[in-house]
Order: sequence, then structure tokens, then C-alpha cells
Amino acid sequence: ETEEEEEALVDQDVLLAEDFLAQHHATLRRIYKAYSGQGGGGVAIKQDIFLKFCKDCKIPDKKFTENMLPIIFIRANWDDPSATKDANNKTRVAAALNPSEWIEALVRISHSKYSDEKSLYKKVKRLVEHQILPNAQRSDIDSFRRNMKTEEMANVLKKHEYNLLSTFKKYAQAELSHGVQSTFGDVSKDTINVNEFNVFMKEKKLLDSALSNKMVLGIFNNVQSEGDALNENDLESLEMDYTEITE
Repeated sequence: ETEEEEEALVDQDVLLAEDFLAQHHATLRRIYKAYSGQGGGGVAIKQDIFLKFCKDCKIPDKKFTENMLPIIFIRANWDDPSATKDANNKTRVAAALNPSEWIEALVRISHSKYSDEKSLYKKVKRLVEHQILPNAQRSDIDSFRRNMKTEEMANVLKKHEYNLLSTFKKYAQAELSHGVQSTFGDVSKDTINVNEFNVFMKEKKLLDSALSNKMVLGIFNNVQSEGDALNENDLESLEMDYTEITE
């Protein structure tokens, strides 16, 4: 095989791996949500939770040990200063993995764990099918939503519908930024953004040691549709409608 032919085979192998991951997107998303909600209720996977995920999936073994996992975490989480125009930015490691970084970590794990296999696609497939899918926790949002549709739950929401809807409209009419007092106008009145949701939680005195602000971000994230983004920066641009608020 020529060098060009070898490069073409590598490119094809990478495409197969990407297609495989895309086919399992919904399941991997539920797994990501299940673990990102642990360890403080945030919307990204911290290192200790990443280690827990790997142990749940029985990924470490005699050859690919637990000591290799922090290295994988760091490499998948590395911020390159050349990728930004900010002259003050320095190469650093963030505290948690966002969804794309988590997927990168899975690819890195498969590459290191199955060193006897040449194909990246076969490595990723083996990791997902043999380790992750059979063992990982999942966010069972479908079951939760089925429970919400019971007659008992419907009666509770119907009984308090007027007050719930009035409260929703009040906070949906405020365009709020971090640290800004609530001033109610006529902006985005059919939806509530994450800042407005935070103000609602604080003003209703719903936050305490058992329910932190970090957990609120996780709740806001979990009611978003399957197509919406997951990381904290993306949450700034997302909105909840009345149906999502009741959930």
C-alpha cells in the first residue's frame, strides 16, 4: 500500500468510528447526564465522577490501570492557549469534562486499552459495546416523564395551575443577568432562561444545603430536549417553556 492509500484507510476508519458514536448518541447522552448530575449536581463530569464511571464500566484492568485514567482526563480536558485570541490565556486543565471532551476521553481510553487492535473504529466499538453499554448508569428521563403523566400528578398540577402559570408568566417576563435585580418587562415572556430560573429559586427560598445552585443548573439541563447542548456555557442561551417548568 502507498502512503496515500494508508492515509485514506485511516480517514475511513475515523469516519466509521464517528458514525458508530453518532448511532449511539442518545444512549451516550443519557449516560453522560447520569454522571454529570453526580458529585454536586452540575452539568459536566468532574474527575472523581469520571473515575467512578470508568470503574462502573469495569474499564481498568491489569494492563490498563486506574493510574492511567487521570492522564486520560487531563489530555481530554486540556485547553490550548493557541485556540483563543486572548493573550492572557494560559494552557490549563478545566475542572470537568463537557460532552465533547467526555467523548474524546472515551476514544482515548479505547485507543490505550486495546493496543493490540489497529482499527480505531473496532477499539471504540469494543469499548462501547463490551464495557459502557452493559455497565454504565443512565439518566432514565423517559421513566420519570411517564410517572409525571399519572392521573394523580395531573390532578395536582390542575389544582395549582392558576398559581403555577401566574408565577411562570411573572418570571418569564424578566430578562435577567447574573447579579441583576428582577425587573419585569415584556421580554421573552413565553420562556424562562437559566438566570430567571435561578432568581425564581432564590426568591421562593427553595435553595438550601440539600438543593444547591449547582443542582439547579443540573435540573435546568435535564429538562432540555435531547437536541440541546449540555455544557454550562450553552445553558446561558437555552430557555424553558411552561411544560418544561412543571417538569
